[in-house]
Amino acid sequence: MTDYETARTISIILGAVNVLVPLAGAVVAATFLRRRGRNARLAMIGCLVTAVSPILVSVLVGFAMEDIYDEYGIVAAVNAPTLLSLPFHLTGLGLIVAGALVTPRPQQLVYMGGPYPAPPQPPTDQPPAGTDARA
Repeated sequence: MTDYETARTISIILGAVNVLVPLAGAVVAATFLRRRGRNARLAMIGCLVTAVSPILVSVLVGFAMEDIYDEYGIVAAVNAPTLLSLPFHLTGLGLIVAGALVTPRPQQLVYMGGPYPAPPQPPTDQPPAGTDARA
């Protein structure tokens, strides 16, 4: 295998990892939607936003890099992928951090069996309230 083929293979592997890791994070966050609610939803959206970045960078490099190089020079061509991916990474990271830091809503108890049962009380030696202890 030549050096170019090795470099291409490594580039493909790194590109796949850049897309698959945020997608895996979105899947993990989606599994916790029911238990974590808003927190997991924010984390999942953040992972999906972050997953868009490597796809757009690949499209930019594949289709527009030569035009950017011809028009603006080597400095702009080298920095263009970073400038394109930066808003997606920052937004995704912000949503993931917000999902981690937002306090979860307290879970609502739903009781479908009529009136609520009395909460359990610790056992005592005293008679129940409302009864006559002398009887």
